[in-house]
Amino acid sequence: MSDYKAVLESLVIELLPVGDRVAVLPDEEETVSASGLVIPDTVENDVKQAGTVIAVGTGDMGKDCIDPKEHFMIGHRVLFGKYVGDDVMLKRKDGTEVKVKILRADAILAYCKLHALPL
Repeated sequence: MSDYKAVLESLVIELLPVGDRVAVLPDEEETVSASGLVIPDTVENDVKQAGTVIAVGTGDMGKDCIDPKEHFMIGHRVLFGKYVGDDVMLKRKDGTEVKVKILRADAILAYCKLHALPL
């Protein structure tokens, strides 16, 4: 799970999705092969399906548009389908880029909640 607050503070722009769209910062995971090699996320074949909401649209476009603010808040952990949404690269203040997914609210499949395990 990435530190979404640090990413938000490091961006050059403020992202403001329109309509029923939600911006999600996909999880970045390092994969270690059986032989101990670290495989960066740029080489992986599978697509990330979990992330953290970093911006929520206004819900005011179109007659059938839902208001995503009624369902999602910045910081919510969510699951989404493999091939949904649009990937955009946003520039950070240090010149590097971060990938963000822009999804329609109905493309989000579920919330993720961590529960304390019994001792």
